[in-house]
Amino acid sequence: EGLGHQEMTNEEKEKKMLKGSSVLASKMHQCCALCEREYFSWNLPGIVPFKAVAEFRRKNGAPFPPTDRRLNRSRVYEAVKLCLFCTQFFDADFSDYVEYHLGSTKIADPALEVEDTTGRKNELDPKV
Repeated sequence: EGLGHQEMTNEEKEKKMLKGSSVLASKMHQCCALCEREYFSWNLPGIVPFKAVAEFRRKNGAPFPPTDRRLNRSRVYEAVKLCLFCTQFFDADFSDYVEYHLGSTKIADPALEVEDTTGRKNELDPKV
């Protein structure tokens, strides 16, 4: 639009859409079903049955308490959302997803840069 036009972030877009809405701001956040960390809803791309998450946690020594309602037969196959990190444990094609999005990240903190967006070769030796 103008010279000073900057692309809106997902958070800004969501806030703009919700402005004047009856949706509570707290509904913008959801917890990842596996790691249980809170994220904006658009940062939870993975969807799996709750049973898969419960089984994964049980096998890895962090089971849900037996009183968890989601373990009921009527709810155990309900879809739950996962953050991008936890999605890798359930998606065989996860590396394809990461490869597809290579170059699309914009990280301001150089300590967090995990991909070479400059066109130079990565200085890390993959053989190590």
